[in-house]
Amino acid sequence: MLRQFALFLLLILALVAPAQTKERIIAPGDTVRLTCEEEPSLNGPYKITRDGLIVMKFIGAVKVSGLTTAESGLKIRDQLLLHRVLTQATITITFPNEATPSKPVRFEGAVKLASEIPFTDKMKLADVIKLAEPTSAANLMAIEIISESQKKAIYEFPRENPEIKPGDVVFFPLVITRTGTISVLGGVVKPGVQTWSDGLTARLAIKAAGGFDALGNSMRVRLERESQSPRNLDLSKDETDAELVPGDRLIIELNPVRRFVFMSGQTVKSGAMEFVDGLTLTQAIQMAGGLIPDAKVREVKIYESAARGNGKLKGTYNLEKILQGYVGDVKLVPGDRIEVGKVTRRR
Repeated sequence: MLRQFALFLLLILALVAPAQTKERIIAPGDTVRLTCEEEPSLNGPYKITRDGLIVMKFIGAVKVSGLTTAESGLKIRDQLLLHRVLTQATITITFPNEATPSKPVRFEGAVKLASEIPFTDKMKLADVIKLAEPTSAANLMAIEIISESQKKAIYEFPRENPEIKPGDVVFFPLVITRTGTISVLGGVVKPGVQTWSDGLTARLAIKAAGGFDALGNSMRVRLERESQSPRNLDLSKDETDAELVPGDRLIIELNPVRRFVFMSGQTVKSGAMEFVDGLTLTQAIQMAGGLIPDAKVREVKIYESAARGNGKLKGTYNLEKILQGYVGDVKLVPGDRIEVGKVTRRR
């Protein structure tokens, strides 16, 4: 009796269960809509010819009658790849009166729980953020949205709040905080370790180390960074610099020989002054203790080194105009002899 009741129940369920819907087959004369995610110019309605063909640019006619929409999409994809029109093709074929199911949107990264949500019309990034619940470590200023075709775009929220598309992946990266130190060694006034800060460059680090000393070679500054080959920086060129990261080492190589300029005339000290790269006339005078009272500064003469020539006069300069900013300072080279005012000779 129980068995007969069970058979009767199964019969009733079979009668009331909805018949399985068969997928519609494309036939000549049908109008279908094609969507290609990688090449939007292919998107649009297409009328199937009497011969059952869909005619498309780039690949011509493809027979699709007798196929389902899914099968025809795969066949068109294969033709696009075969003719090398695209390296990747995602083709969707639908009938105009059919709604295309939207792919869900996924979120991951610095969120409480990576998951996916159904796509809704006019969905925006702010809607995803509410549901994703980013952690305190999430960097909302660099949210990545990866499309179904693997194209990536980065957005600063809340300044940017783009629309989300079906199949998008929203990735919440971590805030990267970098701390540490850098080292400045070699030919600087105060070699040692410095605290790294964002925006620190080689020039700023050397300045914080007191600048180049007398033997420091500004043309030979070696930047050493972990997992990279050493890099030479020629900081004698104004346009050369490099941003530093924690752990970097700057090594300022030394000049092989000591270099001097020679001061005479109306300065507090006279004689040899240690030359440093970039040394100017006014800096050399400061190294000499400055000018004596009532020094005659309108005719400062610079002679070239006898070792490099015959010691001839290179030029006469008005130091007063240089100090007032009317004319530029004068760069010196090793061996220069500077005569400030008239040299007083003892009898």
